[in-house]
Amino acid sequence: MRILMLLALLLPAAAYTQHTEEDFLQYWSTNKMEVSLYELSDAKGNNIGKATLRFCAEDFSRSKQVRLEDSKRNPLDAVRVLESHLRIEDATNAQHIALSTFTPINREKYPHSFKTAASLQNATGQFFAQINLQTYKYRMLQYSYLEQEADQEHIIEKAYLENEFFNLLRSQNHTQLPTGAISLVPSLLHLRPSRVLEAEAELQPHAEKPEELLTYSIKYDERSVLIHFQRRFPYIIEGWEEWQGTERQISARRTQSTHETLKR
Repeated sequence: MRILMLLALLLPAAAYTQHTEEDFLQYWSTNKMEVSLYELSDAKGNNIGKATLRFCAEDFSRSKQVRLEDSKRNPLDAVRVLESHLRIEDATNAQHIALSTFTPINREKYPHSFKTAASLQNATGQFFAQINLQTYKYRMLQYSYLEQEADQEHIIEKAYLENEFFNLLRSQNHTQLPTGAISLVPSLLHLRPSRVLEAEAELQPHAEKPEELLTYSIKYDERSVLIHFQRRFPYIIEGWEEWQGTERQISARRTQSTHETLKR
């Protein structure tokens, strides 16, 4: 283990691979959705649920911020996005979580994700929130069965969204990923109402499999998120971890990946 950790620290940034536009188009311009399954466990290794993570590339309406059924009708409004859809079920099937995020592939022209939405449903009620990009700010709408979280609307400064990093890791060359001190909006499931927080972002070789995987970490004052993904394109997400202080709350491990035909 110690040798692996030293090797991870010694691997240079130049070891990070980059994809070409041709690579990207060949993989994501098919009428397919990539589907990966994950097992979820707690700090003691106990199974606490399962997750499904779906990715696909589609044309998105910049003005309405919805999927375009026919982009040829208004090509100036069409923006190609990489979208992710995460579904989580706990081991008792008592709670269901859904997260969807829509991120423009052309990051230079569109530097912010257009939209992210989250919902949580359990035996006693449900919560839903959505953040939409506006001209100068983000607009958040929130609805909840809890009194203190009931119907709300908030305006948020433009910043990175925690929910968009699955998409960024899949669509951007690794040298383009933000590192160091960054401003970002935490996940809708962890901070309500949402607001911009400061965090530290870091990209490093994976501690146990440095030649195969990379780890992207986001560290707030009290909470951390680590995403493990393949070094080589298409940068499949192998798993992730969420920590509260020094205690790991959840760990996700990929068990399989397939492709499904998109239903339009």
